[in-house]
Amino acid sequence: MLHKLRILPKGEIPQYPVAQVPRTLWGLLFLERRRVLLGVFTLLVVDVLQYGIPYVLKVGVDELERGEATFGGLLRWGLVILALGLGVVFLRVLWRRTLLVASRRVEAWLRDRLYAHILTLDATFFQRTSLGEVMAHLTNDMEAIRLALAFGLIAFVDFLLYTLFSIGAMSLLSVKLMVVAMLPLLPLALHVLVLGRKIHRVFRKVQASFGDLTEETRKILTNIRMLKAYRQEKGVMGYYNRHNVRFVRLNLVLARLSALFDPTIRTLSSLGALLVLAYGGRLVARGELSLGSFVAFFSYLGMMVWPMMALGFTVNLYQRASASLRRVLNLLDEKPRITSPPGAYSGQMRGDLEIRKLSFSYPDAVSGERALRGVDLVVPAGRFVGITGPTGGGKTTLLRLVFRFLDPPPGTVRVDGVDVRQWDLERLRRQIGYVPQEPLLFSATVRENLLLGNPRATEAELQEALELSGIAGEVGLDTVIGEKGMTLSGGQKQRLSIARALLKRPRIYLFDDPLSHVDAQKEQEILQKLLPRLREEGATVLWVAHRVSQILEADEVVVLSDGCVKERGMPGELLARESIFAALFRLQTATDTVLPARRENETKEKT
Repeated sequence: MLHKLRILPKGEIPQYPVAQVPRTLWGLLFLERRRVLLGVFTLLVVDVLQYGIPYVLKVGVDELERGEATFGGLLRWGLVILALGLGVVFLRVLWRRTLLVASRRVEAWLRDRLYAHILTLDATFFQRTSLGEVMAHLTNDMEAIRLALAFGLIAFVDFLLYTLFSIGAMSLLSVKLMVVAMLPLLPLALHVLVLGRKIHRVFRKVQASFGDLTEETRKILTNIRMLKAYRQEKGVMGYYNRHNVRFVRLNLVLARLSALFDPTIRTLSSLGALLVLAYGGRLVARGELSLGSFVAFFSYLGMMVWPMMALGFTVNLYQRASASLRRVLNLLDEKPRITSPPGAYSGQMRGDLEIRKLSFSYPDAVSGERALRGVDLVVPAGRFVGITGPTGGGKTTLLRLVFRFLDPPPGTVRVDGVDVRQWDLERLRRQIGYVPQEPLLFSATVRENLLLGNPRATEAELQEALELSGIAGEVGLDTVIGEKGMTLSGGQKQRLSIARALLKRPRIYLFDDPLSHVDAQKEQEILQKLLPRLREEGATVLWVAHRVSQILEADEVVVLSDGCVKERGMPGELLARESIFAALFRLQTATDTVLPARRENETKEKT
């Protein structure tokens, strides 16, 4: 259900006793330290078993060289090698079940923490951050971190253990030959260091480009109906292709850098094998090294190929994951600018609203241009105030400040005598019903969308809300309404939004032109049912409307223009004199009268 933020069964997402997300990949691994330690120990045993195979092979070859080998003895060594191989297979399954599961659990926990944090951020964050960028954090960045925690750790442990074991085993067989075999390692280390830094820089650009591509895709698909209406399907491909080509080019650069690892490592490993073959052959010919020891040494040297490749694999994954973790941590470091203060007020709301000398400018306003200038408005609990005026006059901004979608200057907006900035934010918004200009609906059933207003609403309450909003009988409660309610008309979306607010039973209603997409007849039917109900509840109502017919029953009308209160008073008083409100009423009434008459005359002329 949409009204339940956590829909996963209890225990599905692991919980760790940490206050903050660890700042390093090692810190994330420490969250699953038991599984990681068990997996690493199992991996250690696997490597020991694998290193036992060349030693058994050495013993068998030495027996053959001395002429002491028998069929039974060779069969016994063969069975030992088989047993070691079966042990390796079984333990590999075990470390996969521990290390890979651990990485998945950390990924699920980190994504859950990030998602929960995103929900706490206010509207200003989403004004400066694209949704595509946020989606990239929750998808690609998480995958990069998971791969480093799983296969990156495995490759690093393999590199460490194989290298130590191989060097140790080769030293026991021949120190001179071991020194010769290690000569190519110095240029290899420099190669990995330089290439790793380049991969880190390029991968950050790749992830940022993926965010841009995701955002462009979202914008196109969200507005697909408009694009089709204007036949711009081919036109938008240019915008999409620009982001897509950049994403592909950056990935090709990253692929070329990553591709340099394996060939370089294989080349240097082959150089080491060539040196061992040349120098080791001389040692065997001079009798300084047995043939069995040389065969075992060559086997151990062959085992060094994987750890060298594992080193490149580890650096590659680590650089990608560290870039992704830095991006995730930057997002987690974002703090909501609109929060509840310490000791916030959380009382039961009566609904008294007081606005004093309210002036407000948006952060990105040109030259400090103000959306509101010195607005004064006192609305006692239970009073119905209509707000009208020209477009851009500050009506929507006023409602957003009351609801604290935006933060008003201290002391300018009070509810029940308490500054809205001092209210507990959750408590404040729980007791205010907000119906925005553009209805916000989810791709779900009508029932799920309504239950966002009140998750405990009964069937009777749902039906009553649909009746009051004038949409009962038009849509069923279990009807799936599509992305953003695309299967509904504009008026139906608005009425569902009203029904959702009614289920909340708030003390203050903020209606932002909620019937602008409804015809005049339907509008009057809804108002005749809705307004008596709101007065019966004793709720405070701020109703913004461009059509003044919606607010003729208001206790008071306020006309906002250029961010200022131009006039205020009872509707009848304003209509009785020369006022902006009266002019709007006459204009709209004349339009409603003239247009039908014109249509009638045109029909007669045609007849």
